[in-house]
Amino acid sequence: MSTEISVMLASLLTGKTTKTIYRWVDDGILSPRQSGADNKGSFLLALPDLAAHLSLPVSAELEAALQDAMEGKAAGFHNIALIFLEAGQPDIAIRWLEMAAKKGHADAMEWLATGYLEGLGTEVNLAHGIEWLGKAAVAGHPVALAKLRALDS
Repeated sequence: MSTEISVMLASLLTGKTTKTIYRWVDDGILSPRQSGADNKGSFLLALPDLAAHLSLPVSAELEAALQDAMEGKAAGFHNIALIFLEAGQPDIAIRWLEMAAKKGHADAMEWLATGYLEGLGTEVNLAHGIEWLGKAAVAGHPVALAKLRALDS
């Protein structure tokens, strides 16, 4: 059985809006999985069906990270971000880093800080960059702490 994901996760993986994902379903481009349907009209999508719309291949590593993310694990969000960074997709990675960082993942906080400080996947925002660098340092991230010390000198 393939991994089934929500419309929101499909949106985050493709970099498209949820409206686009729903339009793809309405147009027959994607087929909803009824097994995940509920009385509110939401449904799940099979990850392999979405593969043609992803900017990276569906791999065992991606599926494992998605399983963790669907369980709300910060490491899953972080690992997906790293997969997108490795694939040269920082604009998609930054959203996954933010979710992991907000869940307290120190490495994600440091990566997010780098994104804001260097314009990696987002516009440069020094205030946000330093804020996330500080949060990473407080969470015990040694690289973030070293970067803050370097800024202070």
